Amino acid sequence: MHTLLLQSLFPLLLITSFPSINDELSLSRGNEQYTNCGEDINCGGISLSYPFWGVNRANYCGPPGFKVECLSRMSP
Repeated sequence: MHTLLLQSLFPLLLITSFPSINDELSLSRGNEQYTNCGEDINCGGISLSYPFWGVNRANYCGPPGFKVECLSRMSP
C-alpha cells in the first residue's frame, strides 16, 4: 500500500524539484559580482545589512536611496 503511494507521488516530487535545482544553479553561476553583498556595513559600532549599500558594499547590493556613508565626527 505504501509503496504504491510512493510510486505515484515520485513523478510529482521529481517535477516539483526541478525548478528549485535550476534556481540554485543559476544563482551559483555568473553572480561573482555579488560576493561582497553578504558583508555587513560597520559604521561607528552599528552594523547594517540589506537593503543598505555603500562603504564596502557596491550599489547593486541594495535599492537606490539606501546608500550609507560613514562620517567621522570630530570633537569640538
